[in-house]
Amino acid sequence: MSGPAHRAGKRGHVSALHLDGDFSTVRPEFLLSFAIRRICSGNASLIGSIAPVSTIYLTYVFVNESILLLKIAGPTLVLIGVLIISVNRRHEGN
Repeated sequence: MSGPAHRAGKRGHVSALHLDGDFSTVRPEFLLSFAIRRICSGNASLIGSIAPVSTIYLTYVFVNESILLLKIAGPTLVLIGVLIISVNRRHEGN
């Protein structure tokens, strides 16, 4: 298959990939850089640790995916690690 219609279909597909790449990689990196400048890296990383939990919740709401104990275990370990590090930093600062 060739011709203008076929080429237009390819361009539409490529445009969708560019949008997907833009929203899932480029913009988050710019927003993270902006957040680090505004609120410092420690606070930005604490806020970023919410991402795994929000991903599980959003897949449950929008994709109707089931929430399994194993899916909760990973983010729980991450949040416990962040909590331990932040508590240790507070104790070292005093």
